[in-house]
Amino acid sequence: MYQLSDLKMEIIDNKLAQNIIKKYHYSNSCGNLKFAFAFKYEHDIKNVIAYTSPIGRLVCQEIIENGSNDNILELVRMVSIEPKPKNMESYCIHKTFEYIKKYLPKYKIVVSFADNSVGHHGYCYQASGFIYYGQSSAHDEWFLDGKRIHEKSLFNKFGTVCYQDLKKILGNRIIKKKQKETKSKYYYIIAQNKKEKKEIQNKIKVKSLPFPKGNNKRYNVFEKNNFANLDGVTTQKKDDIVIGTMSIFDFIEE
Repeated sequence: MYQLSDLKMEIIDNKLAQNIIKKYHYSNSCGNLKFAFAFKYEHDIKNVIAYTSPIGRLVCQEIIENGSNDNILELVRMVSIEPKPKNMESYCIHKTFEYIKKYLPKYKIVVSFADNSVGHHGYCYQASGFIYYGQSSAHDEWFLDGKRIHEKSLFNKFGTVCYQDLKKILGNRIIKKKQKETKSKYYYIIAQNKKEKKEIQNKIKVKSLPFPKGNNKRYNVFEKNNFANLDGVTTQKKDDIVIGTMSIFDFIEE
């Protein structure tokens, strides 16, 4: 078994990250991403962590004064390949935080959500130092061709979220269900120093709450990784970080 210190972090092309996540994440779905990281042992991908902009301005505004997509990221998907060392997720999460802190300092907060409907409580976030701030509100869930899709994505594709209109367009391909379970909400502050962290903490609008507990459901997604030699993945070394097909400068200017 390899050690966590043996892993090398890369920025990978969003398409590659989406393909891995769609195949091996329990949701089998992945929307638009801002950027994604892969952690490799030798030539094999062992973990993928993907970031996006939080969907809905209220998500950002709920957490902090003047919160927006300009200063908040969402850790939207994470996949780890079994077998793996203990504490792999929290180790990889913090490595991506170090990168964001150094190269993308405009982002001050990362949010993430644990899906209670599939037996998740956010233990990897708890172990990574995230703060829990409550449960999401129950809402309608949409499924297109059997796969869950966010309401905003539906609107962007079809120009409406009216169920009757979507039924006319899509027929039985679209299904709407009442959400039975909510999601556990977490945030993490990425500050440049103790002074900035204190300043950010003073602007936080939500209360820290005791962590939720329960029996977590595990997903052994893949015993042997076959993404070692996918076409289009090239690497180069820069500042002790292996960079994939995207240069860091491709998105730092955004």
